[in-house]
Amino acid sequence: MRNMFVLSVIIVMTLIGGFAVIGAQDVDLSQFIQKYRPNALVWSPNGERLVLSSVAVDAEGYFRNSKVEVFNGITGQIIATIQQDTVVVISVVWNPNNQEFFTSDAQGKIKRWTNDGQLLNEYSVSPLAILRLSWNAQSNQLAAGGYDNVLRVFDANIQLVNSLDLGTSEYPGFTTVTDWLAYSPNGLYLATSGADGYIRIRDVDNLALHTSLPIQYEKAVGGEWRSDGLALATLSNGNDAQIWNVSNPQNPQLLLTLQGHTARVIDITWSPQGDRVATASQDGTIRIWNASNGQTIEVIEFEAVREVWRVDWSSTGQIAYAGMVTVDPFYPPPTPPLLLKISPAPAPPESAG
Repeated sequence: MRNMFVLSVIIVMTLIGGFAVIGAQDVDLSQFIQKYRPNALVWSPNGERLVLSSVAVDAEGYFRNSKVEVFNGITGQIIATIQQDTVVVISVVWNPNNQEFFTSDAQGKIKRWTNDGQLLNEYSVSPLAILRLSWNAQSNQLAAGGYDNVLRVFDANIQLVNSLDLGTSEYPGFTTVTDWLAYSPNGLYLATSGADGYIRIRDVDNLALHTSLPIQYEKAVGGEWRSDGLALATLSNGNDAQIWNVSNPQNPQLLLTLQGHTARVIDITWSPQGDRVATASQDGTIRIWNASNGQTIEVIEFEAVREVWRVDWSSTGQIAYAGMVTVDPFYPPPTPPLLLKISPAPAPPESAG
């Protein structure tokens, strides 16, 4: 049980012409929500469902009210709310059959859910948090990575079929984490990244290293494969994003650097046609980019949200984005502010290719 932090504050009441002091009162800061943070936002492959995981952070910095919400992708209505309390759900991935999705959490568990939010199974796979999941639609396998820096590959029944301890096999004596991973759409490669700032492309059969992108970022990075598997969009700890030609995974080439955000880029996603890229940033905007020339097509503001943390583009052309809302801990809103918005994507660029 955590210690309760109590602060004695002066409560004031606004009056016409000035303020009146009502008196001193002890306030439990754990009862006040300071911000709402989205952790994962993922469309189902057919665009009919959308899953959002989020968590509230109280004035002491503790996580509260962790939950997973399943939305109707057409109407935007909530189908199910899965309360996880203080267990933070970090990653979400859909089975390509559209009938189920998987979550990973800070307790090292993977949970399997129906597409309407019913728990099917849960599996303890690591003593530490699992930060990212990815599904290989070609082999029907699930990859997981996290704080213990072990890559794990499971079959459709979450039985372990392969694993690689990066701390002992590739970097003896070097401690890092696996922050991000993603299978290529053709199922042949697995891209991974960790706290050392490199993105590495691996063979799916034995997880052997093919190559690293020829940039070492300042911190952990992430990204998304284009639907044809020939290009990879990446982001770092800075304000820019990149598009790489990975048609030859052993010799990736930087094609474009996407510049325009005024704060850190946190998420990135491709349009279904592969002609546009959307980025989410701590500057409070979504930017839509022409993937051929790197020009900005549109800037989307998220009303009343200071930072946009998640963006995902559905197969049907809808863009969903979720922002982090910071609130005054002493004057919390009566209900959680809007975290999620779904909107039609802008028209493709005329010169898209």
